Amino acid sequence: MNELDRNISSCLYSLGQRHSFLGLVAQAIGMSSDGKLWFPGLMLSALFSRSRAFSIEALIGISICAACELSIKQLVKRERPRLKINAKKRFIDAESYSFPSGHTARAWYLSLFLISHFAAQSSGPLFFILWACGVALSRVVCGRHWFGDVAGGSALGILVYFALSPMASRLTRRIV
Repeated sequence: MNELDRNISSCLYSLGQRHSFLGLVAQAIGMSSDGKLWFPGLMLSALFSRSRAFSIEALIGISICAACELSIKQLVKRERPRLKINAKKRFIDAESYSFPSGHTARAWYLSLFLISHFAAQSSGPLFFILWACGVALSRVVCGRHWFGDVAGGSALGILVYFALSPMASRLTRRIV
């Protein structure tokens, strides 16, 4: 299984290396689910927008995803692929670990969350699912994760959404 994971990962990574435009697109898609964008954005939205409950509910979900992701990374301690030369060392120790992909977990959680809130839009669900898949693939194409890491991140985001969704709106109403 580990060999299959490595083969799929290096195949996807080499695609991004051979086609520089694909690599740039993958970087942009991957960054679209970065917590450095989502956490402050949702916090500001929760403070200043009319849709406070929506923002708080999303913030709770991605916070739980992050807590689970960091805990699992500390337990598993799977090293990131050594495919990227010049990878920056991060301050948070868990950043040096690879399993599960936090970007992917966040993308899947947010996709399902947004689908549940905007299900009436005909193209919305397809867009959000494609975005989550794109984030997952981008993390491998950019050499930040193994394929198994994004599969684990996908499972984590989906699991957190379905575990949290029955109680999230009740919890949010108490906060708001």
